[in-house]
Amino acid sequence: MKRIYSLTLAAAAAASVLLPGALPDRPSSSAGTAASAASASAGSEDLSEASAVSAAANTAETETPAALQAEPVAAQDDSSASDSSAPALQSSADKKTYGSQTPDDTVVSGIKCPDSWNKDDPEWFRAYQQIYGTKSNTETGTGTADQTAASTGVQVLPRSESSVGGRIQQLSTSSVTTWDKYGSTSKLTFYHDSRNTSGKTILPVIDVSYHNGTINWSKVKAAGVQGVIIRCGYRGSSTGALAQDVKFKENIRNAKAAGLKVGVYIFSQAVTKAEGRAEADYAAKLVKSTGYSLDLPMVIDVEYVNGGGRLEDADLSKSAQTSVAAAFCAEAESLGYQPMVYASSTFLVSNMDGASLASKGYRIWMARYSSSAYKSSSAYYQGAVPFWQCSSQAAVNGISSRVDLNYWYAASAGVRPEDTSSSKPAKVTGVKASSATSSSVTLSWNAAAGASSYQVFLYKAVGHTNVGSYTTSKTSRKITGLKAGEEYYFKVRAYSSSRKTYGSKSSRKAVTISGSASKLRTATTLSLRKYAGTGYQKLTVIPSGKTMKRLAFTYDKTGKKWYKVSYSGKTGYLNASYTRPYTDKPTGLKVKSRAATSISLSWKKAAYADYYRVYRKTSKKGSWKRVATVTSTSFKNTKLARRHTYYYCVKAVNRIDGSNCASAKSGTVSAKTR
Repeated sequence: MKRIYSLTLAAAAAASVLLPGALPDRPSSSAGTAASAASASAGSEDLSEASAVSAAANTAETETPAALQAEPVAAQDDSSASDSSAPALQSSADKKTYGSQTPDDTVVSGIKCPDSWNKDDPEWFRAYQQIYGTKSNTETGTGTADQTAASTGVQVLPRSESSVGGRIQQLSTSSVTTWDKYGSTSKLTFYHDSRNTSGKTILPVIDVSYHNGTINWSKVKAAGVQGVIIRCGYRGSSTGALAQDVKFKENIRNAKAAGLKVGVYIFSQAVTKAEGRAEADYAAKLVKSTGYSLDLPMVIDVEYVNGGGRLEDADLSKSAQTSVAAAFCAEAESLGYQPMVYASSTFLVSNMDGASLASKGYRIWMARYSSSAYKSSSAYYQGAVPFWQCSSQAAVNGISSRVDLNYWYAASAGVRPEDTSSSKPAKVTGVKASSATSSSVTLSWNAAAGASSYQVFLYKAVGHTNVGSYTTSKTSRKITGLKAGEEYYFKVRAYSSSRKTYGSKSSRKAVTISGSASKLRTATTLSLRKYAGTGYQKLTVIPSGKTMKRLAFTYDKTGKKWYKVSYSGKTGYLNASYTRPYTDKPTGLKVKSRAATSISLSWKKAAYADYYRVYRKTSKKGSWKRVATVTSTSFKNTKLARRHTYYYCVKAVNRIDGSNCASAKSGTVSAKTR
C-alpha cells in the first residue's frame, strides 16, 4: 500500500539507482532469504457484480529529490498461480530483467513476477520491490529545518537499542517518534501533528500481506508493534476476480495469539458502487470464516497498480471514485464493522473526496512517506486522521523484509477507536414505524447518548445503497413521497456536532406502505427466499400454479422486482418475473328480484377485490357487454324490456401496482322481466 517508483535502465544509470541483482542496501544476512508466499488464487471466490470498465486508485507519495522522480508502473498480468504450498521467492540469481522490453505478460518494468505469486494480484509488483529492495529508497525519515524548529523542546521518545525492531517503550502524547530503518544504521524520525495527537496516544502499527512471508508474531509484538492491519484479500487487477490472501488466516490467528490489535484491508480494484459493496461483503465473509473479531477497522485500499490495471483504466471521476469508497464503507458498517479508507495524501484530494468521506463519519488512513504527515499545499489532504502510513522502509524483528510503518492515534492505549465512547455518539436503538398512510410513514427511536441530531437512511432493497437520507434534531421523522404497497427499509444513526462524527447505524427496520392486498400465482417452480435476492436463504420451494397472498413488493440489489408473500405459514420473497397476478372470481351470483323493467343481482365478496364488473347478454348465444362497474356486491339493472330474458356474469378486479387485475368470469345466471 504505497507508491512504487520505477526507473528505466537509462534513468537508473543516470541516477545511480540499482535494479534487481545489485542491492547494496540489502543486509547480507538477508541475501537469498525469501519471504514465503503462495498463490492468492487459492480459495478465491468472485462475489463481484459484472462491470465493463476498470477503476481508479492511489499511491502514497514520497518526498523524493526531483532527479530521482520516476513514473509509477503497473502489472499487466491476467492469470494466477495455483501452488498453495507457498514456495520461497526467487533468489537473487533467479531474478530476471529484460531492459525496457517485456517478453511476456508476467514482466513489469523489467521485473518478472515470481512463479509462486499470483500475477493478477495488484500488489505483487510493489511487494517485490519492497521485499527485494528494488524501489527508489529515498525515504530519509529526517525532518526539514522548519519541522525541527517546530519541535524544539520536544524530547525524542526513549528506545531499547538492544531490540532489533527498535521497541518504543512509551509514546504517550509526545510529538516525535523514531524507528529503525531496514538495512541501515540510521533511524526514521517522524513529527506528529497536533491535529492528530491532541488527547491521543501514538501507537505503531504495521500492515502485511502474504508477500511478507512467514512472520514471527511474538517477536513483532516484542519489537514494540501494537497492532497490525492484515490483508484479507484483493480484487484482481486484470480479471476483477475476488481472491483471498493465502496467509490471511495464518496471520490473523498468530497475530491475535501474540496479543496484537488486528484490523484487515482488501486491496480494491472496484470500479462501481456494486463492486465496492461486494468487496466489503467478501472481506466480512473472510473475517467471519476465521472466528475472530476485529479490534481495528475494515479497510478498502484504494490505489492504482503499476502498469495500469482495471481501476486506473476505468478513469473514474472524483465523484464516482468517492461513491465507490462510500459504498464499501456503508456496506461494511451495515455488517457491523468500522470502515476506513486507505489512500495517499494527494489521491484524497485529486482523485477522491477524502473530506466528504470523513464528514460521513468514515475514517481515513492516509499514506504520505515523509517525516511529517502534512504539507502546506491544497494538493495534499489536510484533515485529521486516525492512521498515518509514514514509511515502507521499517525494520521489524520477526519479519525478514521491509515493512510498512503506520502510526495509530488512539484515544487511549489499547482501546480501538470505534469503541471509544468519546469518539462518537451511541448507536441508535428502538426504531419504530407508526402513522403509515398510502404515501408516508413516521419513524421514531430512542435518544442516543452524545447525539445532537440524527440521520435517517431510506433503502429500497436489503443490502443496497440508500436512496435517500433525512436529518432531524428530534427522535422522530415523517418520511413522505413513498409508494403504496412497497416495502421500504430504514436505518438511523446519531451525529455529534461537537465531535463532528457519526455513531453506528441502527438495525434495519422494514416498513410496508399501505396499499391494496392481492394474490399471485407462480408461473413456474420457485424458491421462497428470506429476503429479496437469489443469494439469500431458501425457506421452501413452491410448485408452479400455486396461489398465495401477496403482501408487498420490493427490489433486490440489482433492481429486479420481488414480491413479499405469505405461503403455507411462511413469509418470504419471490422473484416477480416468474409470478402472475391473480384475483379470485366472484361466487354465489344470484337473482335477488325481478320486475317489469329491472333485475337485481347479488354475489359473495371476492378476496382483495377493489371493485366488480357486471356483464350482460340479451340471448344465450349473444356476446357479453359490460353494463356496470360497482364497488358493492349487488347491482340493479334498470330500463329493461318487458318479458325478455337476460343473462349475467361478474368479474372481480384488484388494483395491483397501478394496474388492474381482473378475475375469470363468475358463473352465469339468467332472469326474465315480467
